[in-house]
Amino acid sequence: MKNQYVRNLFLTTVSFCLGLLLCTGVTAEMPSSDMLKQLEDRLLEDPDCQPHCADISEMNLSILSDRIKIELTVHAAEDTAVPLPATVGEWMPDQIMCNSSIAKGIRTDHQKQVWIYVQKGIHTIRMTGLPPNGNQFHLPLLLKPRHIETHVLGWDIQGVTKEGQMADSLQFNRQQQNLSKIMDQNVSIPPFFNVQRVFYISVQWHVITTVTRITPAAQPASIAIPLLSGESIVTGHMQVKDHKALVSMKANQSTVEWQSVLENQPDILLKAPDTHQWVETWILDADTKQHVSFDGIPVIHHQDAQGKHRPTWRPWPGEMVNIHFTQLTNVPGKNLTIEHVQLDWHPGIRFHQATLLVNFRVSMGQTHLLTLPEKAVVQHVHINRRSLPVIPEENKIRLPLDPGFHRVEIKWNQEDSNFFFFCFPKISLGADAVNIRMNLHLAKTAWILWANGPQLGPVVLFWSYLILVSLIAFGLGRIKWSPLKTWQWFLLGVGLTQIHILEALIVVGWFLVFYHRTYYPLPHSRWWFNLRQLGLILWTGAALYLIYIAIHSGLLGIPNMQINGNGSTWALLSWYQDRVTDLLPNPWIIFLPLYVFRIVMLVWALWMAQSLILWIRWMWGCFSNNGVWRSSSYCLSFVLAALF
Repeated sequence: MKNQYVRNLFLTTVSFCLGLLLCTGVTAEMPSSDMLKQLEDRLLEDPDCQPHCADISEMNLSILSDRIKIELTVHAAEDTAVPLPATVGEWMPDQIMCNSSIAKGIRTDHQKQVWIYVQKGIHTIRMTGLPPNGNQFHLPLLLKPRHIETHVLGWDIQGVTKEGQMADSLQFNRQQQNLSKIMDQNVSIPPFFNVQRVFYISVQWHVITTVTRITPAAQPASIAIPLLSGESIVTGHMQVKDHKALVSMKANQSTVEWQSVLENQPDILLKAPDTHQWVETWILDADTKQHVSFDGIPVIHHQDAQGKHRPTWRPWPGEMVNIHFTQLTNVPGKNLTIEHVQLDWHPGIRFHQATLLVNFRVSMGQTHLLTLPEKAVVQHVHINRRSLPVIPEENKIRLPLDPGFHRVEIKWNQEDSNFFFFCFPKISLGADAVNIRMNLHLAKTAWILWANGPQLGPVVLFWSYLILVSLIAFGLGRIKWSPLKTWQWFLLGVGLTQIHILEALIVVGWFLVFYHRTYYPLPHSRWWFNLRQLGLILWTGAALYLIYIAIHSGLLGIPNMQINGNGSTWALLSWYQDRVTDLLPNPWIIFLPLYVFRIVMLVWALWMAQSLILWIRWMWGCFSNNGVWRSSSYCLSFVLAALF
């Protein structure tokens, strides 16, 4: 406004001077456009006092007999525009006087705020007018006065304290006894708010309070929110009066937030005020070091949208909640837990390769000590898949563990010269552990004879199977008609352990059916006789094939030692133990090189070849007793005999 006034004055002066020169006939050189521009910029440049070229030292406000009178004492250091406490749509004065004369240079900006142009000096501005018809209106204070005096009847003022502190706007609420005067007029809707208090209970207790306007925010609004017991506001721009936070919202402003500190106390009593100006929401965010219990209205939500435990209440006026806090005491216990251990051992000829996986869960940062076997050569140490440059000290590894979950992998080589015996070496975990799994990965050159370790692990069932074979051989050797002695039955059963037990029974039954052919009457029917002879031939072929399979498995295959338990096989022996105190278990096995088994099976195969010659002679005698084939053609008989 000031710049426009100066611009008009400058143009008027230049025009007057040009006209005077033309009228008098005096010839003079016309100033250049650059000089005119320089003179214009010099006149229009902002003074040094901007933007504080004006100040309101005194403001007297009175509302008497439904008449508003405002008197302002304005000090201007330069010619400038001053905002007045008046807004189109809220309150507009009927008359504005400046120094006992009608004010000039009054304008409104795009926000409908009233401004007045004043010259340098001290001025007294008086405004008078009727209050609005509604029961509430606001006066904005864009330029706050240094001191204010109020004389009001029939209205309540919000936004100014007894000490003279002022908010950004003053709110006037018509008192109850005067509401009857405006019942026949349009009454504006009073502002309504939601007050949300979030309590953060941790090392330092603090509260974040958010006031949100629910009604339309087209007009300014003010409200006084009571503070809690022991609450102190730390947000600088908030004003407090009578232990109440003075909240002032400008037009189109809908949210005001502040932070407060709260005294540590065993109980927090929350009570919703009996008011129609706002509703409250209480949210509790307490850390795990506090034990919290509640009395009063129930919780409507125990968790927020992110799943965090944050009890929430939405009380009606007058409802209460009493929150009790109890400090949790420390309980003696361990701050490190080993949740899972897996040791994989790969034996070699001179060196063994071992991999140890340990899952730690730590509640306090520390350095954990883990002891490996003697003569262990560490290859690498990984913590959470990151390599750790650890140098073992006498086979001891120090692991730096931060609070949280950690997966540690240690890989090393172990020297071992044992040939027939292998035992897991001693490994100290340095703490109690659960879910221990130990795996022994064997090559295809080992003949496992025995395995021992934790109860849930592999077992070699071959020896119990061999005892059963011995008992059966002892029984069959006592039968007089049998061509095999006890030791022959035993050796035959040992070789047949490499095939399935049902297949072994077919070989044993081979001798029984030929005994039945000799000592039991033959059927008179030619067809039944020939059918039984054909069955004996097929049985003989099946038995010889199964003996071949047993020899082939023994000479070229893997020894079938009947290894079962915890998913173990001839190539993988796995033990499991649910809990250990410090040291890992020490399973052990007895084994021989695979070529020893091959030699044993070769000797058995040679014995079997020699024995089959004698056994087949006995079987031929049984097969040809009382004829080989009953047929009119004897050629077929000779052919079958030759094939047999």
